[in-house]
Amino acid sequence: MRAWAGAAVLATLACTAAGCVTERDFALDRAITSVHEMVESDLTGIGSAVSQGSDRDRLVAAHGPKIFDSRPLDGGFELDMVVYGHGEAGGGWTYEQVKVRTCVRVLVRRDRSPAAEASALECPPGLPTRVDGYGDIDQTVEFDPKTASR
Repeated sequence: MRAWAGAAVLATLACTAAGCVTERDFALDRAITSVHEMVESDLTGIGSAVSQGSDRDRLVAAHGPKIFDSRPLDGGFELDMVVYGHGEAGGGWTYEQVKVRTCVRVLVRRDRSPAAEASALECPPGLPTRVDGYGDIDQTVEFDPKTASR
């Protein structure tokens, strides 16, 4: 019995020293990937809509509560959006699910390609922490345009 206890302690210490990744870490990584993919999908849709003649008001109406602010600019407009994603990892005894959100500022220019580009934006404090279709949001993550298309 002592041998098993000693082995368990050694395994725990080795795992801690080596920086073992938990199922929650895997789920968070997958959630971050998911939210980046959702931003990329939204950018593609916005760019397509703009190329077909959609304006700021149409896009705001089409994206509903995801767009929490917008403003006109010379030659285009900006949209401030919240985007949600989730990730899962494990199974059986160690299943984890993580739900995240990120906020982005989308710069839309009709005369550029791509027509829509996103940059990181701090999420405002008034956003809900419980969202229909996702439930409770576990974490807010920062959008990184450099890793969005990984």
